[in-house]
Amino acid sequence: MKQITNLTIVIILITIISGCSNSITGKVINQETIKIGWIGPLTGNAAIIGEENLKGIQIAIDQINSKGGINKKQVELIVKDDQMDEKQTLTQYRQLVDIHNVKTILTVTYGGFLTLAEQADKDNVLLIDSLDASEELANLSNNAFAIGVYDESIGFAIADFLNNQEIEEVNVIFNLEDPFILLAESSFEQKFNGKIRKESFDFKTKDFRTVLTKLQDKKPLVLFGWEETGLIVKQAKELGFKNQIIGIDTFASENFKRNSNFQHEGLIFTFWQGSNNNKVFTEMLTSYTRKFGKIPENILFVAVGHDAMKVLANSLKNCKSLECTRNKLKNTKNFKVATGIINIDQDQITRSIKENMHTYKNGEIISL
Repeated sequence: MKQITNLTIVIILITIISGCSNSITGKVINQETIKIGWIGPLTGNAAIIGEENLKGIQIAIDQINSKGGINKKQVELIVKDDQMDEKQTLTQYRQLVDIHNVKTILTVTYGGFLTLAEQADKDNVLLIDSLDASEELANLSNNAFAIGVYDESIGFAIADFLNNQEIEEVNVIFNLEDPFILLAESSFEQKFNGKIRKESFDFKTKDFRTVLTKLQDKKPLVLFGWEETGLIVKQAKELGFKNQIIGIDTFASENFKRNSNFQHEGLIFTFWQGSNNNKVFTEMLTSYTRKFGKIPENILFVAVGHDAMKVLANSLKNCKSLECTRNKLKNTKNFKVATGIINIDQDQITRSIKENMHTYKNGEIISL
């Protein structure tokens, strides 16, 4: 037998170490992962939505990976910022599919999801809305699923609240550029019993005084928009408005409160809060606080992201094809998650997560 040189020993050791473990962490390196793409706003007016949804997904992936991953593979999340711009959503989608070879994508941009649904079928990519669900998103395409808050519930909740007060007329100001906002406003209009006077704005609008001057009366003011609605509240207060002001879940964000000059006390809005009796919810909340060092600004955006990822992981388990995963997604029933129990209907959306009315009292969000 030939003598083994010191150089040979070194080469053998390097090969063993590099093939088996990370010399710093001691963890086994698995070059093969399950790649999941995520597209949503991390900058711009709707950044809070994307940031919180992404954090919920990250928490779920941490939990999944700590328990061995999916099919003995770790989950790798590839994140893309689309600034809530549908054109950017498509651009980021192409990067995920063409460059990163991703076959499963979560997204939160409503219009972007509508834009991508048909393309996902062509590319044989699984597409999941991890924020919204609505009748418009039902049966959108073979590979498109919506696992989020039932958007119609937002407009319905506001309408029911006003109908119960026997309000006969309201003023509405809405963002005409966002399809989700248009859906929420439309569902409100569908169910409200009284008359509606409407004014619109776009994402570039910063001065709402002209619009507000037209509406200087005692009728309730209903706002459908993102964090820019905080500016409407601020300017309405400056004009001496005493009206009841009602909005949607973006009223809960810190940027909204800053935009309103922190005049949020008494505002009424749709929102969702988890149950402390739900172990999945409390574990998610604990994980969030531990990972990010604070409580969520909007717990709903976190929870639906977390839950969409958990539903997806369950459907990927023991599947080797997109068809298998798609069929398991479609047959998701009585699946316990942070938001409660999720059922995916045969038209590929869930209707189980709904918002109801809340208000700010002494700075705290409480249910009405």
